[in-house]
Amino acid sequence: DTTLERLYGGFYPDWLAGGEWSHLYSYILSLLKTCQELSLCLIFCFDGTLYRSGQSQWYYEQLQHRKKVNQIFKHLKQNK
Repeated sequence: DTTLERLYGGFYPDWLAGGEWSHLYSYILSLLKTCQELSLCLIFCFDGTLYRSGQSQWYYEQLQHRKKVNQIFKHLKQNK
């Protein structure tokens, strides 16, 4: 171990060559593996560039989506 590796965390020794990305990549692989084991399908949606004029509308829509998702999870949890 070097001091820099210890400062970085010691778990990802490739910190000089994109260790942050390697860490993120390993986390995503772990997440995908877990989801596959649970037969869950992840969906990512990219809606393009968000202009400042549309930020408040986007924020409002995200709150509405979260409320709906939370209601669904609450219902599923109560009706196991």
